[in-house]
Parts: sequence; structure tokens; C-alpha cells
Amino acid sequence: MRELREIRLRRGLSQADLSAMTGVAEFTISEIESGKRANPRPSTLRKLAQALKVEVADLYGGPESPLAEAPPSQDRLFNGGSKERGAFTERCKRYVAARVAHYENRLAVAENGGFFAVRALRDDAFEEFSQFLDLTNGELLERWLDDPEVPGAVKEELGFELTEAQKPFMQVVGRIGDREIELAPQDEKDEAERRPDKLAELRRRKQARREHKSETA
Repeated sequence: MRELREIRLRRGLSQADLSAMTGVAEFTISEIESGKRANPRPSTLRKLAQALKVEVADLYGGPESPLAEAPPSQDRLFNGGSKERGAFTERCKRYVAARVAHYENRLAVAENGGFFAVRALRDDAFEEFSQFLDLTNGELLERWLDDPEVPGAVKEELGFELTEAQKPFMQVVGRIGDREIELAPQDEKDEAERRPDKLAELRRRKQARREHKSETA
């Protein structure tokens, strides 16, 4: 899929631009271009090709018909598909583990700077966690929850696995928030105490949307 990046750049588009044009998650586009996702869904490729005004075959840089245009099969869903799903959740876990370590280290440093340093760190962590939820939930919806051929039980299991993978990231944001509350001067205390509720509400909304899609797909 090297051609995808080259065609996109020739059009003067960023990955974010192409994502906005197609509805395909920016995270997904990045993985396709880097070769981490070897077999994108046909519907995804069609969206990208249409936005770039090329044929799907052009994204492969050769005249062959792309393998991804093959019709869905039980083998793809329950064998190769299970490997892809496992790779997705493992990738999320590795990313979360790295970011948790990153923010734990930054918290140790920020505490020396007092309340405002910890508040700024909490804002950074919350923003990154929010983006991470958008990217991973978006990929889950696009690749599996929106696919009518994926059984409901598989969708439910994937949703649970993703929630578990996301949890340590949410917990470290919560720990930073707890420390913010502990260090807050009295005139900042109320605002600091309300902020954890925003984190919980964010995750509840995104999980409810994902569950609704799973039930209606």
C-alpha cells in the first residue's frame, strides 16, 4: 500500500484530511500506509480510492486485482480475522503500557512543581486519552462492529477486550487527577474535584455509542 501515501501526498492531503473526507479513522490510514495492516477491508479501500479519484487497484501500485477485493469468507472472519482482532487488542495494550509509564514518570517530576504543574499534566493526559478512545473505538467500529458478517458474540467480546485494554490509561489519568485534588488550594478545590467526573462521563459516552453500534449492526 505504498502507493496510497504517494497518491495522498500528490493530492496535497494529510492523513487527517483524507480521514475527514472518507470517514476512515486517521489511525487506520496510518496503519495501511505503513504496511501494518496488510488486508484492509474492501469498503475502506473503496472509500479511500473514491476520495483520491483513483481505482482501488491503483493503491497497490500494480495492475493486479487487489486481494482485499475478494469476497468475505468464513475463513477470513474466523481464522485470519481472529488473528487480526488479537493483533488489534495487543497493539492497544502495548501502546497503553508505554503511555502509562510515560505519565507515571512525568507525574513524579510534576509533583515537584506543585498544583499547577500537576494540573497541566492532567490536561495533557486527558487530551491524549480522549484521542486514544476516539482512534481505537473508531477502528473497532469500522473494522468489526459495522460489519454485518461479524457475529454479535465476537463484537461483544471485542468490546470487552478493548475496554480492558483502555482501562490502565484511564486509571493513570485518574491518579494524576487525584494528586491534583490533593495539591489544590482551597479556591481551586471544587473545580479539581469535578474534573474526574468529566473523565468518567467521556468514557461512558464513548462506550455507550460503541455498544449501541454493536447491538444495531
